[in-house]
Amino acid sequence: ENGGRRGGMSLGRIRNNIKMGDDNLWGICEDRGMATFKIKRRVGVNELEIKEGIYWGIEEGRKEGKVGRNCVDSLRGEK
Repeated sequence: ENGGRRGGMSLGRIRNNIKMGDDNLWGICEDRGMATFKIKRRVGVNELEIKEGIYWGIEEGRKEGKVGRNCVDSLRGEK
């Protein structure tokens, strides 16, 4: 895509956003997606501890500005 056209400009912004995220800087876009996890575990692993670890990690990401707050918490359903 030609860099001067709308598609090329959009792809350039996406590429820049990915680089900024990789460099631990703020992304350009307010919509940072939705946290999705695929977890494989051994028998006997405490699922509640995994769940709390995920909540903790998301909250740490919010404190660092890497995870945006939604109007409704998609994991807990709270406002």
